Amino acid sequence: MSTMARLPAPTSAPFNNPRVVPQSWYPILLSSEVRTGGLLTRELAGRPVTIYRGNDGVARALGGPCPHLGADLGQGQVVGCALRCACSPNTPKRIF
Repeated sequence: MSTMARLPAPTSAPFNNPRVVPQSWYPILLSSEVRTGGLLTRELAGRPVTIYRGNDGVARALGGPCPHLGADLGQGQVVGCALRCACSPNTPKRIF
């Protein structure tokens, strides 16, 4: 009888637990895909991630919907170095 532990069978769920995404760096797109003032939405581990580039040239990413009203941040607008939610036309949401 072998003393080696059996590995669990692979699953189709990301990271083997869809409720947990380990904090780390994950490639989601090439930097060149996001132009200055541009906004894209991608999916990572079944969750939406909004990526945008401010007028300072820095790319930023934010996961999930807008915490204010739950709107899709990918429908927002880049204003300077901030992201404005589509539901909050007068208040930019800063991403650090």
